[in-house]
This record gives sequence, structure tokens and C-alpha cells, in this order.
Amino acid sequence: MFIICICNSLKFFPSSENNLRPEMKKSEVITESENLLSASQLPKLIAENAMPTYKRDIYIGKTPENMPPTLIIHGTLDPKTHISGAIRNFEQLSKNNPVTFIKVTDAPHFIALFAPDSFAAVVSKFIKGQPIKNKTISDKNTTLK
Repeated sequence: MFIICICNSLKFFPSSENNLRPEMKKSEVITESENLLSASQLPKLIAENAMPTYKRDIYIGKTPENMPPTLIIHGTLDPKTHISGAIRNFEQLSKNNPVTFIKVTDAPHFIALFAPDSFAAVVSKFIKGQPIKNKTISDKNTTLK
């Protein structure tokens, strides 16, 4: 099983988060994130880090051809990755892989925090191996309402 957060077109994480641009400086990461409504702190931690990073290989930045069952949960109001980007990622990944796509109406980035009931229900079903259909759901507790 695999649960992913889609960010920035089929890379699974923004480029600065997955070493596609290991030469990035913290100042560049900050500048790149300035106009986002929500940004991960991870790139700032990785940039200019003395910890070892993984080397680029033939798989980095490519669409996997053989993935385990995968669940994508995406908020329709995600300010970091527009819903259309998540849909494109789902379409690409699901060509050769078992992928379920759940859209959460009016939820922003970080579904577990902003739509906790929906997150818990969907992830619980997924982990238990229960069937889940691709659909759009609403969470009565979405904090943006």
C-alpha cells in the first residue's frame, strides 16, 4: 500500500524535496515558496544540508510502472498544487497501476489536519484493503467553511 500527496507534476514531492535540484540554496527555496499559500518546511531543511542525499538514478522524476495499491487524497482548494495537477498525476499513474483518487471538497493542503474525518475514514478503509471508488467527498468539519 502506498499513500501519496501529489505535489508538482509526477515527482511526488517538489523538486527541492526529492533532490532533483540538490544544488539549491536555502535562499532559493525560500524565494520559490514566497507566493505559495502553503509550503512544506522540508525543502528548507534539505537545502544546504550536510546529511548525505541519494544519487540520481534511472527512476528519479519518472512515472513508476509497477506500484503497490496507491491512494491519492487531494483537497479541491489546495493552494500549493491545483486540483488539475492532481488529476493529471492520477491519470498518468493509474495507466499501469492500481490507484484510487479521492477529492475532498473545500479542503486545502494537508487533508489530515483540515478534513480529519474524511482523511480517517478513507485511509482506514484503504489500509484495511476495503474497496474505495474514485469520488469526490465532503467533510462536515473542513476548517475552511
